[in-house]
Amino acid sequence: MGGKLIMGFKEEKYVAGESGLKYKDWPSVWDIKEPDLKDCLVNRVASHPWWIVIWEPLSSKVPNPNLVQVWTCYANTVIFYARGYILDDCSRIKNLNYPKDKLYLQGKNLQYLEYGRAEWKIRSAEYYPKVIWENEIFEPGPGRVVWKNKMWWMLHLAKRIKFSEDIKERGNDRFEIGGIDV
Repeated sequence: MGGKLIMGFKEEKYVAGESGLKYKDWPSVWDIKEPDLKDCLVNRVASHPWWIVIWEPLSSKVPNPNLVQVWTCYANTVIFYARGYILDDCSRIKNLNYPKDKLYLQGKNLQYLEYGRAEWKIRSAEYYPKVIWENEIFEPGPGRVVWKNKMWWMLHLAKRIKFSEDIKERGNDRFEIGGIDV
C-alpha cells in the first residue's frame, strides 16, 4: 500500500511539507464548522510548480495494511476493515447444514469487523471551497489513502487555479485579488 502514485510526482513518495493551508471562503450558510487544516502538510511539486501535494493525517491508531482493508465511502469517510473480512458478531453464525456444509448467517445487523473510521477534511467537489497556500489558490483533486511513516494519510494533489502575487488578506478570512474582493 502506498506504492501507487496519483500523478507520478516524486513528492508523492514521501511525507514532507509545511503547514499553512486554509480554505479560501468557507460558506457561512452551511451548518458545518470550517475544518482546521493546520495538521496538513503541503509540498510544492518541483518539476511542476503549479501543483502541490497535500498530506492529510487520518489516524495513527489503526494497524498497518497487513491487517487492514481500506474502504472509502460516503462523502468523506474511510473505514478500516479487518483484512480477510472477519465478521463482527460471530455468535450469529451457525452451521445448520442448510444448504449443505455452508454457513448460515442469522440476523440483520451482521457486519464486518472494523478497526476504526476516519473522515478527511479536504474535498474535491465543485461546490467545496478552494484552498490557499503561499498566497495562491488551489483546487484539490480526489485523494488516495496511503500508509506512510507508520500512519494513515489522505494524499491529495491540488492544481493552482489563480496565480497572483497581489493576494492579500483583509480580515474575516476575505481576500482581495488585484483590488477585487473574492
